[in-house]
Amino acid sequence: MARDMQTTFQPWVSINQFFSNERWRACFESPIECGMVMAAMVAWLCLPLLLFPSHRALRVVVSIMAAGAAVCLALTGSRGPILAGLLLFIAIFFLTRRHGLVLRRYAAVPCVTGLMALLLSLFIFPAGKRIGDMVGGGDASILNRLELWRAAGPMSFIEPLTGIGIGESGHFFSQWYQPERLNYSYTGLLNSYLEIAVERGLPALGLVLFFGFMVMASVWFGVCRGPDCQVRLCLTAGKSDCPRYVSAFGICAAVSLLPVLLCGLTCTAQDYMTVNWIVLFNVVVLCTRAFVLRRVLPWAKLASGTACFAALALAGLWGWGRLYVGDYDLRAGLTEGGAIRLIKTETPGGEVSADAQKLLVFCDRAELGTLYGKKLRAMLSASPLYREFVILDPRRAPPETLPMGNYDIAVFGNAVRWLPSLPPLGTKRWLVIHPRGGFVMPPKEILMTVWLPKYDSTGGDAAWRKETRAGIMQRESGSLGGFCGMDVINQAKGFFW
Repeated sequence: MARDMQTTFQPWVSINQFFSNERWRACFESPIECGMVMAAMVAWLCLPLLLFPSHRALRVVVSIMAAGAAVCLALTGSRGPILAGLLLFIAIFFLTRRHGLVLRRYAAVPCVTGLMALLLSLFIFPAGKRIGDMVGGGDASILNRLELWRAAGPMSFIEPLTGIGIGESGHFFSQWYQPERLNYSYTGLLNSYLEIAVERGLPALGLVLFFGFMVMASVWFGVCRGPDCQVRLCLTAGKSDCPRYVSAFGICAAVSLLPVLLCGLTCTAQDYMTVNWIVLFNVVVLCTRAFVLRRVLPWAKLASGTACFAALALAGLWGWGRLYVGDYDLRAGLTEGGAIRLIKTETPGGEVSADAQKLLVFCDRAELGTLYGKKLRAMLSASPLYREFVILDPRRAPPETLPMGNYDIAVFGNAVRWLPSLPPLGTKRWLVIHPRGGFVMPPKEILMTVWLPKYDSTGGDAAWRKETRAGIMQRESGSLGGFCGMDVINQAKGFFW
């Protein structure tokens, strides 16, 4: 009986979970997703008014939905989506009021209602104070973003044509590019356009900008700069030869794309598939409008103008990445095998030693951690012994080939599992820090080894077994933990000097 009751009420449990506060809060915590929800709940509210402009009841329903969407947007407390929402309401209101359009009486009411609800919410919820700090120029988050973008500019030129790969920008930035003077740690670039340029290359960013600008430019030209009233009526679902649904979807697509493009300036897209579907949908709408209005709109001029605008945006990104960049001790790049190569731009304390110029680093895990990565980067850049560093990614398979030349080796933690499968190395010194897993003896060619305790399953501090051999240096540390931290990195300081 209990099982039957549980089965009977299971759909109600699912519905309750769907409308739970945690689920909606998680949906609105991501700024870029919040902008997309705003586009779906507000921009597409114009669709029923465009299709059925004579139904007054729709205006009441749409006004209530627009006000509710505006309040939900203010509850997020995120400034980027809130500003995008303000511009969204203003854009819809402007498009419906321009040139005496036939729908201004119907679409303007929910737009004004939503705009007033959003402005009123800013005085009630904490987001209003954040908006005030931002307008006054005293917002630390904006200043931090400027520092982040300045530091991440050179990342666009690691692989400018193909990018470094999806999901790699956060790892690169947090370990090798994030400024150490920032009090708050960031794991991403907080700019969707910069992220696309870094992960997918500058050509991909150019396509995104072109299609996004093209959709909005076509609607803007038809509504505000059209050659005659026929074009404006066609683009706003008036009485013309243009199908009503084509005009409705055209305007809604352009307006819904606006908050996504605006949120991308200060936020990072959390879900690439969502962004791809939105861009793909707008491209389909653009092609449909181009076919329907092929004899009315000057598509060649629009396409050439939009292409020039996208090219100027890419040129600005290129100049900013080359000229307005941060101060770095290390220049990052990629090897043919996908390893990170760091080369010193300046050598502190004089010339680099000629007999030990390269260091091969086997990292502990995929994400070193902000503190761990910064500490390691600071030690590498300050070391007078090395001029070039190669950081192997533990997320990949063990490398079949290693860079040519003699390297010192630094192995951190769980990376000791790679040692038996590595090809012969012409190394000079070895450093093994905090090994985990099974015991692995380094190759015979080593000249120096530093053993640290392992953190076993019992939670105790169990020292690794000691191997005495000529030229091997034994050292122990009292550090606990399942991975290398700042205190463990400090134990290895003598290896780098």
